Amino acid sequence: MDDLNKALEDRETSKRLFVEADGKLPEDSNVRLAFIDILPPDVSANVLMHMDMPGYETYDKIKKYAVKLVKVMQNQRRRPRSGVDMVDA
Repeated sequence: MDDLNKALEDRETSKRLFVEADGKLPEDSNVRLAFIDILPPDVSANVLMHMDMPGYETYDKIKKYAVKLVKVMQNQRRRPRSGVDMVDA
C-alpha cells in the first residue's frame, strides 16, 4: 500500500506521455479496471464492490475513493493495538 502513490504517479506520467505522442487513451471503464490491477488485493476487492454504486462512475471518483481507503487502512495499522483497561470504582 505504501507504493500506491508512486504507482499512481508513474501511471499519470505514462498517460501524459502517451497523449503527447498522439495516442488515444482507452475508455474510462477500461482505465478503471486497469487501475484495480495496481491496487493491493485487500483494497481492490473493496473498490470493486463500489465500482457499480452511484457516485463511483468515473476513474477519478474511484481513484479518490481508493486513495482515501488506503490512507484509512494505513492509519489503522499504525495505531497501537491495546485492550481496554478496566478500573474498579
